[in-house]
Amino acid sequence: MNRILATLLTLAMLLSLAACGGNNPNAGVYNAVSCNALGLELDCEGDYLELKGNGKGTLCLMGENYNCSWVLEGETFTLKNHGDEFSGTLHN
Repeated sequence: MNRILATLLTLAMLLSLAACGGNNPNAGVYNAVSCNALGLELDCEGDYLELKGNGKGTLCLMGENYNCSWVLEGETFTLKNHGDEFSGTLHN
C-alpha cells in the first residue's frame, strides 16, 4: 500500500505544484494536493516531497519522513526510495 500511495502522491505533486529556490531549478518543496490509492481518496494534508539540488530528497507521507534520491532526464522524473523506484513526467 505504501508503494502505491508513494507513487500516486509523487505523481500528484509533480503535476500540480510549483517549486522554489535552490541551484537546481527543480529543487524545492512540492506539497500534496490530492492522494488516491486503490480507488480511495486519502487525506494528504501535510504530505510533501522536498527535492534538494544534489539529487537527494525527503518524502513525507502520513507524518513519516523517508529519504529518497531523484533524477530528472528531459521530462522523465525518477524517484528512488529503499530499493523502490517510481517514475513520472515533469514538464512546464
